[in-house]
Amino acid sequence: ERDIARRIVHVFQQNICGFDVIRTNGRAYVIDVNGWSFVKGNMRYYDKCARTIRKLCLGAISPAIATGSVKRPIGKERKRVLIDGDNKHILLSLVTVFRHGDRTPKRKLKLKMKHPEMLWMFKHTKQEIKLKKRKQILPFLKALDQLIKRLEVSSCKEDIDLVSQLRIVWGVIIEDRQGLKIQLKPKKIVEGRVVECLLACKWGGALTRMGLDQAKFYAPVFWSEMLRPPSTQSAIIQQAEEFTRYKKERSEFLQGMQVYAAAESRVRSSAKAFIRETLQNEDIPPGTLHCDNKVQEFLDDVSKANSYMDIAKKQVKHIVTAEKVLVDSDPRYRPSATVESIPSSVKSKEKKKKDDGYFKDSSRKAKSKKNKLNSLITKDLRGLIDVLKAEEANRPQRKEMRLGRNALLRQKSAEEIMEESKLGAHDLTEWELRCLRWLKVPEKELKNLYNQLVGLNKQIRNHVEESRRKLRTPKRTPILQPLGGNCEGESRHPAEGSTSPVVYSRPSKVNVNSKRTSEDNDTESKADCKESSRSPDSQKSSTDSVKLKEGGVAKDESSKKKEAFPSLKLGPRAVSRFKAESAEASSRKNKPPSEDVPLRPILVEETSEKSQPSGYEDFDLGDELIRLYHNETLEELHGRWLGLLKDFYDPKKDVFNTTKIPDIYDNIKYDSLHNRHLLRGLRSIYISAKNVADFVIPQEYGLFQTEKLVIGRSIVQNLLQHILQNLLKGMELDPSHRANLYFSSESHLHSLRNAILLSDIPHNRTVATTLEAMEINYMAHCVFRLFLDPTRDKGDPSRYYVDVQFAPGAALDPFIFMGKDHLLPVSRPIPVNGRIPLEVFKQFVEGRV
Repeated sequence: ERDIARRIVHVFQQNICGFDVIRTNGRAYVIDVNGWSFVKGNMRYYDKCARTIRKLCLGAISPAIATGSVKRPIGKERKRVLIDGDNKHILLSLVTVFRHGDRTPKRKLKLKMKHPEMLWMFKHTKQEIKLKKRKQILPFLKALDQLIKRLEVSSCKEDIDLVSQLRIVWGVIIEDRQGLKIQLKPKKIVEGRVVECLLACKWGGALTRMGLDQAKFYAPVFWSEMLRPPSTQSAIIQQAEEFTRYKKERSEFLQGMQVYAAAESRVRSSAKAFIRETLQNEDIPPGTLHCDNKVQEFLDDVSKANSYMDIAKKQVKHIVTAEKVLVDSDPRYRPSATVESIPSSVKSKEKKKKDDGYFKDSSRKAKSKKNKLNSLITKDLRGLIDVLKAEEANRPQRKEMRLGRNALLRQKSAEEIMEESKLGAHDLTEWELRCLRWLKVPEKELKNLYNQLVGLNKQIRNHVEESRRKLRTPKRTPILQPLGGNCEGESRHPAEGSTSPVVYSRPSKVNVNSKRTSEDNDTESKADCKESSRSPDSQKSSTDSVKLKEGGVAKDESSKKKEAFPSLKLGPRAVSRFKAESAEASSRKNKPPSEDVPLRPILVEETSEKSQPSGYEDFDLGDELIRLYHNETLEELHGRWLGLLKDFYDPKKDVFNTTKIPDIYDNIKYDSLHNRHLLRGLRSIYISAKNVADFVIPQEYGLFQTEKLVIGRSIVQNLLQHILQNLLKGMELDPSHRANLYFSSESHLHSLRNAILLSDIPHNRTVATTLEAMEINYMAHCVFRLFLDPTRDKGDPSRYYVDVQFAPGAALDPFIFMGKDHLLPVSRPIPVNGRIPLEVFKQFVEGRV
């Protein structure tokens, strides 16, 4: 064993190393050599291991290829090119499409308006009106204020409900929220006049500090992967000279880099952070970043696919709200399955597989997996697909369907077409079937997710009540500030377990251009500091002042009598504000209870999962001040989730709004990253939301393959043509630039992936399934690189080829891979096809393959 230890230290080149042995019959066998903790979850470590294994294999074939000592002719007439460190080919140009970095959750409110105060804006136009700048929004704000004043005196219930919604819009505009955008879309036009419009108020979606850090930290990693340095085993002095030459070639290759970004501030900020880190300069050179109207046509325009996406969302809703099992689980993988329970046909297939051997072609394995999934499809799913396809057949044919249709037809072999004809064609991909198999009964999963979110909402409500009772949360948000003493308006509901919606108040005086003065900020900050230094007697646990019940939170009688904490030394503004709040709350005690529908969990049969309990084990409200990420208040957090819950499920109609599932997943992942210190039980909610979102989000860009192709080509066809133009510029002897970056939104990455999937670009079926299973998360990107192989003849079609790679972005599990400062690392791209002849790529862009 000492000799084993000596050999391990010599081979692994580690002076301190542990290993595990098994002693049997007087001999010791090494079963594991312990590694170091820093390599766990380190994707760069695995990439280096893969390259080391590659060199080892190449070295067995030809040592000259492995060491990179093969002399290949390089065109010296081409300027500012880069020699790839792996295959020694000439990199002519590079194009990458990025998604923006991490952002705050987006909020939106849509209202149908028939009032003249809103319709006057369509006096000179009948097109959609978008208001983003402050000067554009001010006239709308005045009209909105007049409408609120007129409807406040009305006794009609519809007007009262509308006023509460308009006050939210009013408060968002007053506070000038980040990402604020007002849209007015005409819905009904009679005799040349707009008589009904749709008011959409959107805010949020601002780039977070983590989003900036993702773009900043990933920039050097990205360039080191795409512009690889030479790997040689020569002397140290020669290595230093080669690396110096590589740094010079790399800087020349990036000279004149062109960046195109969409109009959203989060997209432009991500692009700017990436450029600054790439150029190591805070000042972006003029002419580098482009955000004009021409750029928006291929990076920010999805209007051509809106009608198709609406149809896809309706189709997804039919499937996700199904009340039966759509794809059976494989009996061989059921926990309760025994050998006797496995069908004889499955046994015979397994026996034949063992006889034939384990080494088969990857495409045959992929086909066998797809056939197994086909056999597990239930009659309910086939009947549902038949209904959806019948509705699709009645719609008029689309011209865009011709783009890439030939490649889509070639993806299915004659055997597969015959197999599907026997079982009934479904036109669903392997990944879609896998997601449906994991969901089992989709509607039951939606109910379980809703119940978990109701528990999360109760937990947040308890935090808000405790924080407001102790004057811990700054009162700075009129749109999310409840009228009563707690976040539910008032604890005036007699029914146990009920939860009323938030009632919002509007300040009496309005000053549009006013901002919070420094005196107000100083007073509140001093009050917070004095409040944190209160006596230990007043620092009691939240369980002493709040009683937890099934139906919600009821305050203790002793806490009701206390008007203020005697040990708190508050400023005059805070004391006056607290007295005004108490008087306002006591004046509303005798008001009749609200008639709104409360949030209640949905009863699910045979469900052992429980809603998330309330508690303060992970965060002591009595010892420190609550600080949420990105200066979000507890009222804002509660309002965000309460609005999502009401939009997600309608208890009166017992109907789910599946279009809110992407927002739910976006919010739960945001809180899992940034607010985990306050909320409990997020892990189980995150898993439930992800299981549903894995099917819903990609299928909103087309449920069937033909629809995926139509939507994808409608959105990114102009972008693909622009990408091809920039790639072809690299074939010039001295082009103005060789590096091109595009920064866009999630919709363009989904569409670009579908366009690649439904073509001849993926190297094989396994690669296509892996690409489809990727989650398009923040900083996801697709890379196109044009190479010149100098060893090929000039007439060889493979002399110029395109390398395509795709990366999911920051799609790792936040509960495992989150680092310091809430940073989730960005995954590196994986190859989709490393050698596509340039002419074939041109045909792909034109839609011929």
